[in-house]
Amino acid sequence: MAKTKENVARHILRLNMDNKHHVMIHNVIEGLDPNIYKSRTHFLVDAVDFFIENVGKESLSKPESSQYLTRDEVDQLKQEVIASAVNEAKNEVIKLLMGATYNTPVSFSAGRVPMGAMSEPDVPEDDEIVADNAMKWFNEDQ
Repeated sequence: MAKTKENVARHILRLNMDNKHHVMIHNVIEGLDPNIYKSRTHFLVDAVDFFIENVGKESLSKPESSQYLTRDEVDQLKQEVIASAVNEAKNEVIKLLMGATYNTPVSFSAGRVPMGAMSEPDVPEDDEIVADNAMKWFNEDQ
């Protein structure tokens, strides 16, 4: 039996030959030039080291804090949004009431049109013929 050294870590690499990426990796490992890489382990260590240096160690490890929100956090955010919307609506109503009370123009938030700024619908002028006919019909009913 061979003795295992305490300063050696072992990892098993399994490649699925039905996966084209795994086949490519297998072909590269099998076709290594022994003049450049003395062992497959040396090549794999260099490849992983290169990957870590270029991708960043932080992106490979588990994040310290969760990237997901819990239901409690979502509920808290909902309450904050609702409170903010209610507060903003109250402020707009106060502005409108103050403007109406003191008969002064009120500045509005961007994108909103004050009620008085909208054009009034055209009111038809009195038509004499229509007025005469209405009076005749009114007098006939009496």
